[in-house]
Parts: sequence; C-alpha cells; structure tokens
Amino acid sequence: MTAQDSTSESTSFGRRFTFLILSLTLFGARSCCCDGIPVFKVQGKHYDVGYKIGQQFRKELQNLYFNFEILFDELIPFYQTDEGYDIFTEYLEIVNETYPGYLDELYGISAGAFVPFDRIFLMHIRPEVELLLQQQRPQHPRNLTMTSSCSDVMLNYKDIATGQQYTLHAHNEDTDTINKGQAFILQVLITDDEGAVKENFTVLSYAGQVFGVFLGFNMHGLTFSANSLFPKSTQRNKTPILFMSRAAFAAKTVDEAMSVVLHDKYGAATGFSVNVGAMSRSKDNLTLMNIEVSPDATKGKTRWTNVTIPVMNNNKDGSYYHFNMYKNSAVAQYDDPSSEHRQARANQLPVPKDLTGILDILGDTKDKNYPLYRTGSEKDPIATVATGVFDLIKGTWSLYDDNPKTSQGPVLVFQLPTQ
Repeated sequence: MTAQDSTSESTSFGRRFTFLILSLTLFGARSCCCDGIPVFKVQGKHYDVGYKIGQQFRKELQNLYFNFEILFDELIPFYQTDEGYDIFTEYLEIVNETYPGYLDELYGISAGAFVPFDRIFLMHIRPEVELLLQQQRPQHPRNLTMTSSCSDVMLNYKDIATGQQYTLHAHNEDTDTINKGQAFILQVLITDDEGAVKENFTVLSYAGQVFGVFLGFNMHGLTFSANSLFPKSTQRNKTPILFMSRAAFAAKTVDEAMSVVLHDKYGAATGFSVNVGAMSRSKDNLTLMNIEVSPDATKGKTRWTNVTIPVMNNNKDGSYYHFNMYKNSAVAQYDDPSSEHRQARANQLPVPKDLTGILDILGDTKDKNYPLYRTGSEKDPIATVATGVFDLIKGTWSLYDDNPKTSQGPVLVFQLPTQ
C-alpha cells in the first residue's frame, strides 16, 4: 500500500498573504494572518499554557461550552446518571495517573475561560461516551461524532521521467459546524519546573479541545493527522483516545509514537487512526505511515495495524487514502455513510501525481450529500474547517482556510524541522 504526495505548491496567492514561519523559538502574544487562520504562541508549564489559552479564547470557549447541543443533549444528561458519573470518574482517574500534565492543561483552560472543568473533561471523553451510548441503544439516531470527520491523502511517488519526488501528506480537518471559522494555530512550548523543554509543537486547533491531537508537527520533524474511527467495542477503565493521541504527538520518532500507543498502561478505550510523516535530511529516509488502533478487552492491550507508504515509481502504488472507517484491521465497526461515499468518490477521481491532484480530491464537492470537502448539511452535519498539506521534500506545512481545489493559495506556510 502506498501514499500520495504533490507537485509544487501554488505560487499564485492572489488576495492572500502567506506567512513563512522559520522558527518555533519565539513565543509571545497572539498574532493573526491577514484574513486567514490566527496564530497564537504560548509557553510555560502545562497548567500555565492551558490558562493562557483559556484566557485568550474565553469568548470562543464559553460559546462552545454554554451553547453546544451535543454537550447538553447527550453528555451532561449521561454524566448526571450513576453510570455516567462512574464512567467519567474512571476515565478521569486513568488520565490523572497516566497523563497528569495534560489534565493540568484542562484545569488551566477551565480557570482561564471561566468554564466548569467537568464540561471540558466531558468533551474530551466524548468519543468514548457516545460510542458506549451507541452500544447500549443501537437503534438510537447517530450523533455528530458518529457522523465522522476527516479525510487523508498521502503520496510517495518518484517520477522516473523527470526525477522529481513527491512525498506529501494532506488532510481535511472536518469537525462540528460550531467550529467553522474558529480554527487557529497554536505554537506551544511546554517546559518543566526547571524550565527545560518537554514538548515543542505547532498544531491546528479549535476552542475546547486538548491541543496536539488533530493536525500539526513537532520539534522532532514528525507530522501528524488523525481520523476518527468507530469500533463497536468501546471499553471502560481504559485510556481516552484524545490523551493517548496527544502523547504520541510528543514522540521523537515514528517508532516512539507507535510505542506510546501500543504500550499505554491501560490500552485504548476506543479506536482511532493516526497518519505520521517523518522529516529527514535524506529524501531516501522520508517516512509516511498510517496506524489504525482498536481497543482490546484485555487490560493494557491495544490492537493495531500499520501501513508504510514507500517511495514508488508508480503513483497508484505510491498513493494511500484514509477516511473514518477501518481499512486494514478486521474490527467490527459502525457503518459510516460519509466515509463510504468519500472513499467511493476518491476512487472515481484520477490517482494524484502531484499537489494539484491531491487538492482536486480533497476539494471535490460532486457528491452533494456526502462531499469530500464538507460544508455541513442535514445528511452530513460536519464541515471542513481547514486543509493542511505537509510537503516532506520541501519541508513545509501549508494551510488552506477555504476549498483547496479552488483556492488562490494557502494562508499559512510553516517550515518543518528536520531530524
């Protein structure tokens, strides 16, 4: 199996002004690109970083935590039951034991934004709670999370005729429509009590979620994106996946990222997929990989399947797509009409040989009910908030805040560090 990359980045930016971020070492106040995605730089210990983000995005956080229907229709009523309170407490105790720093960030966000902590933590165990509820009432209408999110296209292709290599990792970040227009970039530097750097990363985020779990890169030259998955077996007394995914984001190598997932003390509570790229000074060592994770009933066990996309001379063999259903793992899962339609439509389109081909896929809207580039509809109430393209040959991460197929160019371009 293989993945797709892209040719050269568009140089016609038209109305847009592209920022080329060359360093991750300057951390200060929030800055904004002219008409695109705002950038916020922050550093400190876990709690301090969370508090600053809570303060900075207080308005957006309060809008989410006091107006989001899923929170009030599903999560809070469940939390108010005996079973829901027990599950909340179990997950909280596990995170406090295994990832206390990330919990400190949520406490900081709560204090900075004046939002009750229990609401914030409920949103961070939302994938587990909604899937546990689905197990209990299989005939119940599926909610927004169950409607799925995110599309990935990877390319690792060398054109023999020209000698040009394309190692690309592209991702549509899809989420609840309440987050449309709310995406921002966080450049985060986490330090310990002595001031030493623990984590240093740049991520796309939106108010209300632990940062570093969706789309971005870290100081070690690893690129990440995530796809929601919906296994029918979701477990209590295991690690909530948003915290496990964040821990993997801090890894120094691809092997370490996999180790974080596979050797977690409690194992994954539910399923997810992560797409990883590894920068290198040698084009021959560039890595693209997809990892699918599923829960196991045995304590401390996590099942997984990984697929590496090697450099190929045939673009079809060098390309790889991933949506919101298990592709390589034999896991009982809920059907997802959007993923099925997005996969089918991607298969109808030409296999990409360059960036243009990838953006043609991720920006496609021909399927009116379940398009690849999503705008939120009655059948598919999810929206694409941004598209990110990692170019491991050029060493850049480009972000689009509109349909990348018709866009005049990315609004942000970051330089990726190399190992």
